[in-house]
Amino acid sequence: MVVKANKSTRACNTMAEFMHAQNKLENYKEEAAKYYSTSAEQGCIIGTHWMGVFYQEGFGVARNLNKSIELLKKAARAGNGQSAFQLFLIYSKEDEVKDNKIAYKYLAKAVENGVTYFEQMNSFFKDNQDELAPVFVASRNLPSTVDVNNKKEIENLHDAYVNELQMTFNSALSKDRLYLRPAGFLTD
Repeated sequence: MVVKANKSTRACNTMAEFMHAQNKLENYKEEAAKYYSTSAEQGCIIGTHWMGVFYQEGFGVARNLNKSIELLKKAARAGNGQSAFQLFLIYSKEDEVKDNKIAYKYLAKAVENGVTYFEQMNSFFKDNQDELAPVFVASRNLPSTVDVNNKKEIENLHDAYVNELQMTFNSALSKDRLYLRPAGFLTD
């Protein structure tokens, strides 16, 4: 009723989540896509993200990788780390658009926005270091004293970068957990 009356993005997303969970039947897939599409049309990044995923997978809509990328980029630009990670998956695995350099940039953006695939970031970099080292070096503005041809030095700098991201995440998480402790703990 709320969806029909005012097309509330929250109501659309809730209905889409319910329909998505019922994905064993084809009409539920189409209903989920319809609700997320309504949400996305109103500028909601959750609806936009999920429509990007649905177009990638062909879930409730015809598979369309270009439309998927367009929607996921829009959501990633708005700060959705999961959309950036989905773009990493597309650019690292989909043969039609496979590009490890672009994939790495989206993986870095995802991790910087709170997606916690720190180990995957390190292993993807190490597996493709020859190709990705120039991308990493250019993105980090490393001092001129760094030997960009020294693979071990670049790998160590990348490890330090990922560790810094992980420590920043853990620090923020610890601060959030502080509020979950009983009040008596603060005065003990």
